[in-house]
Amino acid sequence: MTTPGDPGSMALWLRQIRAVIALEWQRYMFGRRAIPQYLLALMPVAGFIASYSVSVIRSQPLETSEAMTIFSWSFNLLTLRFVVTFGCIAVFTNLFRAEIAGKSLHYYFLVPIRREVLTVGKYLAGLISAMVLFSLSTVVSYLLLFASTGGEAMSRWFTQGNGVPHLLAYVGITLLGCLGYGAVFLGCGVFFKNPVIPAVLFYGLEWANFMLPVLLKKFSVVHYLNSLMPVPVTQGAFFAVIAEPTPAWIAIIGILLFTVLVLAGTALVVRRMEIKYTTE
Repeated sequence: MTTPGDPGSMALWLRQIRAVIALEWQRYMFGRRAIPQYLLALMPVAGFIASYSVSVIRSQPLETSEAMTIFSWSFNLLTLRFVVTFGCIAVFTNLFRAEIAGKSLHYYFLVPIRREVLTVGKYLAGLISAMVLFSLSTVVSYLLLFASTGGEAMSRWFTQGNGVPHLLAYVGITLLGCLGYGAVFLGCGVFFKNPVIPAVLFYGLEWANFMLPVLLKKFSVVHYLNSLMPVPVTQGAFFAVIAEPTPAWIAIIGILLFTVLVLAGTALVVRRMEIKYTTE
């Protein structure tokens, strides 16, 4: 029999996590639960397809500097604050809550697997699907917008300018957003019988982050994500509270630590969870 500290138990947990991921991730990539994700991921792509079509029809390519500013604002307001956030709400609040509503969670609890391992496996399954769809949405949107600058300008931007570093930065921010928001909304789905209300409240605080005092900004996910933006979005509203961006390495480590802490707390709750479908 293995104990938690044994190398054998760690190998077993890793195999179990892979098994849970293999079973779960297809639900969030190819099942009915994936529909909201696909619709959300297509929103910025559809917008930039329209933008590209207009530039071609009018034969008026965008300036590279214009495209940089447009994408920065679009990514911040649409992709990050709407697509990624609501996509994570749709995926992660349902990792356990949908199983409870469908009265199927007990099948997992009857399997000889630690509930902490189950929590990590389900989280990673949802995370893979969210990361794949939303990072692809970011890449396609970015390429479509800079295609609107014309073939020659786009080529210069990617070969001689900051096209590739900026694209990698936006994809990295998308992935970190999925990490942080995924952990938060997984917690909402486990801690609350109706996760919609706390999820919407959290979303409202994230959206209103620019108005929060500097100290409170430090307790939000979006503040650290904004600190990583390659083209910063100016907060010019007269009621905005300006805060200095957090250094990139602190922002990245902060989101990772936050994710681990929230995931650990959620796993502890799942460990003590009792299935009482009649009270749900």
